[in-house]
Amino acid sequence: MPRTIRLKEFPKSTEISNVPPDWYVNAGDSSLTKQEYKATTDENGFVLPEPVNSKDCPRIIFLGDSVIEGMYARPENRVCSQIQNILKRESGVEVSVLNAGYSGATVLHSFNTFMNKIIPLRPAAVILMTGMVDYDVALVKASFWSRDCWIEPIVDLDQRNQWRDPDKRSEPSFDDQSRMLAMFSAASRIFDLPLWYATIPHRQVYHGEYVAKTFKDRVGFDREVSLRRGVNHATRQTAIREDMPLFDLESNLSDRADIFYDMFHLNAVGGEAVARSLIGCGFAERLQAAIREVQRHDKVT
Repeated sequence: MPRTIRLKEFPKSTEISNVPPDWYVNAGDSSLTKQEYKATTDENGFVLPEPVNSKDCPRIIFLGDSVIEGMYARPENRVCSQIQNILKRESGVEVSVLNAGYSGATVLHSFNTFMNKIIPLRPAAVILMTGMVDYDVALVKASFWSRDCWIEPIVDLDQRNQWRDPDKRSEPSFDDQSRMLAMFSAASRIFDLPLWYATIPHRQVYHGEYVAKTFKDRVGFDREVSLRRGVNHATRQTAIREDMPLFDLESNLSDRADIFYDMFHLNAVGGEAVARSLIGCGFAERLQAAIREVQRHDKVT
């Protein structure tokens, strides 16, 4: 039976259209509407921002899961489009911000993308914003190597896996996530490619339309919030231990319940909120320094 290492990516140079199913729309709050959401990919399978900047300008890549991907966000509202356009309009920094987010990607899946797709492109910087699926991994005994259909890192080519791993931990463990993040740090240094960590924002306020329709009481809500904080804590601690840059979006946006249509997916205003939080944490200045370093390196070589 042929197998392959799983590469979570979109088809190259294509336009993708997604319409959320009724059950999904009904599960979220009213900020998610049922309509067609489009995504256009480049020659490497990364989702392009809206609008597309010049190919000659420096590139940065956001790497992560469905929060970055923004499947059910309009192209101009996604985080990558928002940060690109705010940088150009308000700071005079013109970059192409590529979206390497993919629904269901664990930090191991993202590491595969980083090593095999991103490093050869030599972007000015990579922003790793991952963790929502690592939340599920933390509860599975087999960790990132589970055969669970969402988690498995190796797939059979001639059959579709729909199995969910029932062998759970009594308490979550984020140790393997921390190890994976440390591998990113090591690869960043070895290949001299700037990598910046970002925690993932998520709903932390027990309030609003979504909370009222989803949770009977605070117990279930607080457990979800606690697990997601655990994922982000692992990112935060690894950044400190590895002396890596960190944009702490979870902390900065902790009081925002208006930017999600569920527990963590960003709605039409969420992309701008995340982009402005990044800007407020010195993103533009750090990016300008990274671009200058790329330009200096190009002159030398």
